[in-house]
Amino acid sequence: MDNDAAAKVSQLAQAEYRWQASDTVVERLDRLTAGNCAFFVVSHRRAPQSHDPSYALLPGDEVVSESDPSAASKILDACGSQSDAGIWAEVIARFHPQAGRGKVLYDAKEARVAAERAAKSGHRVSPPAFSNNRHTVEFFSMNFETSKLYRIRATRRDDGSIAVEKLSL
Repeated sequence: MDNDAAAKVSQLAQAEYRWQASDTVVERLDRLTAGNCAFFVVSHRRAPQSHDPSYALLPGDEVVSESDPSAASKILDACGSQSDAGIWAEVIARFHPQAGRGKVLYDAKEARVAAERAAKSGHRVSPPAFSNNRHTVEFFSMNFETSKLYRIRATRRDDGSIAVEKLSL
């Protein structure tokens, strides 16, 4: 991992959560790649959190966090044009305040019981997919802490903002 990138992410996390540098652990999410953007989660070395916050390093060395209400729009502006639906779904799930925290599902096997429950209400868990000329991404998100499955539909508006519809299944 680029130490400079990790240091920038660590500094923002320390400021947001009032953590000491020695307690801040930065992990790059190599499975998420979108253009020149890099994605990270940050954890506290001695006091585990129920949720490790997400960060993105954008071109030009700007770091954005999930606490920024416009982070998802900034990330998609900077790195979303050539990204697939899975990356868009991950950005929405991690950085959009209306999507809430949850794991993007790519297969019903990832949350079998919830997927079976969804099927009874006419929904089939499937990988993230674009519609509406790549302006909308639809995906399923599982909050394992609450055992809730959501169907999320996120649409990029002409002004760059993102409208999120979240259906609990």
